Amino acid sequence: ASAVTGKFNLEGQGSDIDLENMAGQVTVNGSYRGSLDFKNLAKPLLYEGTGNTELHAEAVPGRISMDLGEFAAKNVVGPMRLMGGSRDVKIEQLTNALELEVQRGDVELTPGRLPLAAMDVRSGSGKIDLVLPPKATFTLEATAQAGDATNDFADQIVKQVDGRTATLKGKVGEGPTIRLTANQGWVSVRKEGSQPSEPEP
Repeated sequence: ASAVTGKFNLEGQGSDIDLENMAGQVTVNGSYRGSLDFKNLAKPLLYEGTGNTELHAEAVPGRISMDLGEFAAKNVVGPMRLMGGSRDVKIEQLTNALELEVQRGDVELTPGRLPLAAMDVRSGSGKIDLVLPPKATFTLEATAQAGDATNDFADQIVKQVDGRTATLKGKVGEGPTIRLTANQGWVSVRKEGSQPSEPEP
């Protein structure tokens, strides 16, 4: 579907979905096992589908694409909420708050814009890699419950290790709270332009 001016509702089951240049709210419910693409959505996107996946975004000036194994989003207006499922997640250029939880999968977040917004990110199994502008201000509460944690803001962020749990806590200026929790995996908080450095096993 393309260039629909009013609300768009889709229910049922099938394979691929491709929605583009939608002027009204988009609501999708059902079981879809192919690739899902949402591009240039002016109003909120609401999706409840395969694998208890729930997605909400206020608008998608850019693009969101996902299948059973991957989720990718670029240039999205929040608050954004993505819950459920086992898939790798990559989100770039996000404004406003983010709530994200995956059962299994790696998460890579590059907000790209200042000021930052609050984030609450949880992964049952997998790494969380947060890439921030060098001048970002924020309060960090990060936990790797069965892994390690690294960060590029060492002067303001304190790392503590207790058994198999590593935590990062601290403040960089005055900014929103960012919570990262990896139940089995590692957490990395780094500056744009730096390379990820996975901790040693």
